[in-house]
Amino acid sequence: MEPSSRLGSLPAWTGEDIPVPFTLAQEVGKLRRVLSEKSITFRELLESYPVSETALEKVMDYIDRQIAEGIPVPDDRLITIENGGKLCIINACLGSKVNDTLGNLLSALLTTRLGTSVAFATDPYRIIMESSVRIDPSYVVEILMKFNPSSLRGVLYTAMRNSSSFRWQFFHVAKKFGIISHDADIRSIDIEKVMGKFKDTLPYTEAFNKVIHQTLDIRRTKEVLRDIQHGRINLRITPISPMGNEGLLNMKRFMNPERADHTILMALKSRLESNHAHLLCMNCGASLRVTVSSISEPIRCHRCGGSMIAAVNGYNSRFKRILSISLKKGERALRAEDRKLLKELMTNANLVKEYGKKAIVILSGRGIGPATASRILSRLYMDEDEMLKEILKAEINFARTHQFWD
Repeated sequence: MEPSSRLGSLPAWTGEDIPVPFTLAQEVGKLRRVLSEKSITFRELLESYPVSETALEKVMDYIDRQIAEGIPVPDDRLITIENGGKLCIINACLGSKVNDTLGNLLSALLTTRLGTSVAFATDPYRIIMESSVRIDPSYVVEILMKFNPSSLRGVLYTAMRNSSSFRWQFFHVAKKFGIISHDADIRSIDIEKVMGKFKDTLPYTEAFNKVIHQTLDIRRTKEVLRDIQHGRINLRITPISPMGNEGLLNMKRFMNPERADHTILMALKSRLESNHAHLLCMNCGASLRVTVSSISEPIRCHRCGGSMIAAVNGYNSRFKRILSISLKKGERALRAEDRKLLKELMTNANLVKEYGKKAIVILSGRGIGPATASRILSRLYMDEDEMLKEILKAEINFARTHQFWD
């Protein structure tokens, strides 16, 4: 069988990025609100949502990190707009399509306001705007508060003419209309010239309508804008927060770590230091949950004073059980797979003993175990940014490959 040389039709979603509906994102926002308000008990939450205790603890930890910074938690009734200089992060629990619609709107209007291009990226819970100049968050507030929702479709029609998604969709619609040969490859024709010739014709409008249907939600976005303008959804300007950093770094898989600027690296550092680590003493089995930033050196067990301390990123009851059995009955009492995990804990503890807090910071990275941490720690760096780039590379590699692991 020969591979096709032609590109297929535009998918409605790419890879793992299945669109999250507005209603589901709002439910996440509601959960954030009840957790931040402490208006429901842990047991009640377990009964209300089909999740494990470990998963719910991670959600609560996520909320607690935001509250610890003194920054409001964005939820179903609150949108926060984070001031990051040339970056602006809008935390909004509005789902994939509404956030993509708002992203297109804000990008178009901010580009006009600032006189320079404003790029954006979205996920179901935030919109990240970036420009070569400072983006004043008050401009975002002004647009959301004053923009006439009835003008939304017209602004998007103009704004999306230059988007890659519209060009791609027009290419396939033009094939169906016989404007472009069925065997044509988009890379071999001047699609801009063809689009210009058929501007505002039926194929052009059809392509726009397809993009609107597949990736945007104009009706719901109009409702959101009205809710904002009538005070049913509140807006708050804040500094960059742990939740904002989370979104920024979730999008890191699309960037080249070597080109990551200081702002991105500082966001990574802030997120690593705001994580919670579970410290396990390999000598007596004592455990302690702490924020990474609060750890002071030398690192010792709070109970026995021992120096062999493993730092586990996120609570894992299995680690504690394995360590307990090993201390009471010896390593031989463990199953083969548990002995492997115990060895991993020992390697972890040796890294913490040798490198101190730096090892804990690195081990708090996503998907970074003792082997990867050891490799990162063994290198000589000219400055902190170089080390952070290595951590970023490791996290990107994990994000790209973890779905293929058993």
